Amino acid sequence: MGVQLDKTMGELESLLRTKLRGEILDHLVANRHPQGSRTIADALGKPHHAVQRAVCELVLQGRITQVARGADRKPVYRPVEVGPCEWCELVSHHLVAGECPSCKTLTLDLARPSLARLVC
Repeated sequence: MGVQLDKTMGELESLLRTKLRGEILDHLVANRHPQGSRTIADALGKPHHAVQRAVCELVLQGRITQVARGADRKPVYRPVEVGPCEWCELVSHHLVAGECPSCKTLTLDLARPSLARLVC
């Protein structure tokens, strides 16, 4: 009976973590501005440690990426999206703030176009 309970609890924990990762990703996509784990936790009304763990999992999965540091010197994140690059207009599956990976390395010191300039 104890083994079955442990298995069930493990499955429930996994489902809750999956749901939380989805909520975090939806929140970042909807808000469009880089946010840290504490800001995300406050916005979602979730415990910070759970959000922080889910953010780390999303980074490892390549679904969000750290784009800068906030005023508190903590990392802030943006979702990795699919769409046309604002510089070269090619469709990228690794778009962050309007820039594909190729253009991001070429444009680090240049004034950024529309969305990228507004959110980073």
